[in-house]
Amino acid sequence: MTSPPTNPDFPFREEFAVAKLKPALANAAWLVTSPFVPNAVLVGIHFILAAFGVVIMILSGINEGGPKWFVFLTNWGYTHIVLSFIGFTALGIRQLRLRKSLISQKQSAVEVDMALAEWHWYHSMLQVIYTNALDLSIMITILYWTLLKPKGTFLDICVHALNAVMTLLQLFLCNVKLNLLHFVYPMTCAAVYLIFSAVYTVLGGRNTEGEPFIYSTLDWNNKPTSAALLSAGACFLGVPAMHGLAYGIMRARVAIARRSYGPATASPESHAMDNVV
Repeated sequence: MTSPPTNPDFPFREEFAVAKLKPALANAAWLVTSPFVPNAVLVGIHFILAAFGVVIMILSGINEGGPKWFVFLTNWGYTHIVLSFIGFTALGIRQLRLRKSLISQKQSAVEVDMALAEWHWYHSMLQVIYTNALDLSIMITILYWTLLKPKGTFLDICVHALNAVMTLLQLFLCNVKLNLLHFVYPMTCAAVYLIFSAVYTVLGGRNTEGEPFIYSTLDWNNKPTSAALLSAGACFLGVPAMHGLAYGIMRARVAIARRSYGPATASPESHAMDNVV
């Protein structure tokens, strides 16, 4: 077994470089490895969460949404969550199979690591989808339990509380790295939804209860000013704040792993693909 490269530092000042806006990271293996559990176990966790998410989406669509399921921000966010865990599962399986194949071909440890670290377009797509899922799930959970009237049902808890638990669990267990400037992706997603909600409401769209808005706090017909102010605050202040919180949790994960296992396994730069059993 070879040791992963030791490079635990990613200076905070570098997070504001324009190049950090790109969804591409330096190492694809960050997305599917963990400093705390074997990679095969991580794939299993991703599969369970993906399957759970698909079941909840189906049940929620049947019982609480119907054709209007997709008009709610909650379900835009939950769709991102399910897609991200399906992606993590597929990518994790691919990485494990690729590693096994390369080893069987007598490739050196360095060659194996380089092949597993190679970044492709689908890694960028998964990075964006997960970043959206993470930031939106935290914000949706906070807004729902503070501004709206929770139903307290099983499905309600799954899509308005466990949604954030799922994405934060991934952030803590996995070596996935967040760039601070990547808040632009969930902020764009939120802005698109808010424009959709305004157009949908003004054109006469109704929620599942037959009310002339999607959310009572976004009543664009009768309370356009408050709806606009809430939208602007959520989009331009809330999303960056949630991303900053997630970024802080990522840095804490690195610090905990470094203290527990040493710098080689603590950093997002450490892909640790040797930990496959």
